[in-house]
Amino acid sequence: MRQDGILTDGRAAKASVTVTDEIPVITTPGAQHIREKVTVGTLVGTPGGMAAAYIDFNAAGEAGMTITIGGVVYTEADTADAENGVWTNGASAASSATSLLAALNGDTRATVPFTAVADETGDGVWLFWDSVGDEGNVEITTDSEANCTVPEAAVGGADTAAKHIMTNIVHTVTAQELLSGTIDIPIAFTPVGFQITATSATGAPVYFTDLVTIEEDPDRVRITTDGGTNLADTNIVYLTVWG
Repeated sequence: MRQDGILTDGRAAKASVTVTDEIPVITTPGAQHIREKVTVGTLVGTPGGMAAAYIDFNAAGEAGMTITIGGVVYTEADTADAENGVWTNGASAASSATSLLAALNGDTRATVPFTAVADETGDGVWLFWDSVGDEGNVEITTDSEANCTVPEAAVGGADTAAKHIMTNIVHTVTAQELLSGTIDIPIAFTPVGFQITATSATGAPVYFTDLVTIEEDPDRVRITTDGGTNLADTNIVYLTVWG
């Protein structure tokens, strides 16, 4: 799957995606890969919007793994202790995300400048900067080997008058759309970024290599079924867009 839609300085930046048999590996501009600690995303403060970033579990988090956000460490352990930023991996990606969410919002060790929100699929956590007017970059790192990534890093804003717009869309793919070669999902505003995943009608993860782009006039997200592994009839697309 290839994606367009990450803005860092007012211009669109393209994410480079490598798809394996099981896990899509997404590299975004600005991400750095270090041997023992991986910089997986940033909450970035620039004029025009609220900072946001997405923590994604594609499987249950590894035992003892950590996620560090702006120097605050959140550690996986056998027993959850949300007030101290400790979470448990459970037996699935959803279990890991749910426990991490509780730790992020329940942490009493220090005041954190963001709010964590569960995503539509249940396998990830959104982070939103609490104040649009706050500038600054917050680095997000993890020592996860493979099961946790931040595939999208949206940029934030220093404009106190700016408002963050976000919407979640669930779209069922139809045979007619596949015949046309494009799936157009209308948006009520011009998006600046998006996160997209898909499942089968029964909820099994679906990996695809279709091109996904942001289009204007009218505003929409377009999926072009030109990849080697395409979406199929009755697949369900989970789309989060922001502007």
